[in-house]
Amino acid sequence: MNRRIRWLDVNKTGKDSILLTENVIDTHIYSQYTEERVIDGVTVYPSNYEHSDIRAWLNGPFVDICFTPEEKALLLDTELKNEANLYEGSGNNPVKDNKTTDKVYILSFQEVSDSKYGYGLSGAGTTLFDRYAPATDYARANGSIKHAIDNNNSSNWMLRTCHIYSRLHICFGGYDGFFEGKLFYPDAPNMGVRVACKINFND
Repeated sequence: MNRRIRWLDVNKTGKDSILLTENVIDTHIYSQYTEERVIDGVTVYPSNYEHSDIRAWLNGPFVDICFTPEEKALLLDTELKNEANLYEGSGNNPVKDNKTTDKVYILSFQEVSDSKYGYGLSGAGTTLFDRYAPATDYARANGSIKHAIDNNNSSNWMLRTCHIYSRLHICFGGYDGFFEGKLFYPDAPNMGVRVACKINFND
């Protein structure tokens, strides 16, 4: 894969490697839409990942630029659940958009709260430092804002999850290591991107 991108194997269980970029590698809007719209008779909110700009970019231009044909062949299909953030709610999840199947993607709130990815909710088997993600020079040139925290120059990075109380806002991983309660507008131009993918190196 692109040698200029550093990857972490964040899957702690199973045979497949789930890779996540170590750094915020670029910036991109989540969606150009800030209000609900109708697609094929179905109401689609700005937080919808299936129809988002970030998903189209990742599985189009990004893959074509950053992976060779041989490397693309190693990418496994990953079925993604696209639900709301339940951290501040309980019971049945009111937001369950269509599942998607992608080669590359951004993590969800649920995934970064799962210990199998090496993370976890604050104070649950992880440290805030584990969640820091410095931006590359390229990402900063494209608008990612670095924050001098613990001399780590960490940056914010988007998740594919809307807040349980607002389908107009998206959750993100904060530069300070906190995910809970972090929201941004889908058309925010300087939100950082960390990319994930699944690969089976044994095949």
